[in-house]
Amino acid sequence: MNSIDPAILFTFESETCNSLPFLDILVTSNTSNFSTTVYHKPSSVCLPPHFKSCHLGGGTKKKLASFYSYVFRVLQVCSSKLSLDEKLNYLKAIAIDRGFSPNIINQAVKNFSSQHTKRQTLVLGDYKNSVVIPSFHQLAIKLHIFYRNLTFRSFILPSIKFRVPYSRTPFRI
Repeated sequence: MNSIDPAILFTFESETCNSLPFLDILVTSNTSNFSTTVYHKPSSVCLPPHFKSCHLGGGTKKKLASFYSYVFRVLQVCSSKLSLDEKLNYLKAIAIDRGFSPNIINQAVKNFSSQHTKRQTLVLGDYKNSVVIPSFHQLAIKLHIFYRNLTFRSFILPSIKFRVPYSRTPFRI
């Protein structure tokens, strides 16, 4: 692969202690399954703006947005309660250090958790073996039939509008 273009070089990393970082996720192999948590490079510094810093045009909202994005990432990536609590405590320590109340982390968790629960209840209902399939025309129908044969309950989500960067008109998938 590296011989295709000298400007693009692919590298690989071998696992250490049954863990392998992939993008911003640390995947750990246990005896029977995998667990995930947020990965920070050793040189990475997670410093959102200080509470007393000056940001024009909705400054407090912009400063809180960085914490909300961190909390959203942690809630999406962490697969165990232990790693989730560890990362949320880390974010609370950063919030205190940057002049914020640690309650903003709790509020963000509460907001995202309620939104996530509502969305899951709306789509999946009370089915245990459920699969949500994005609507990609013929592929969605084939996957729906495949999962139905495996005794899974499958749901096809309607098309979603996506906006292409620098385009004024959305397109549907």
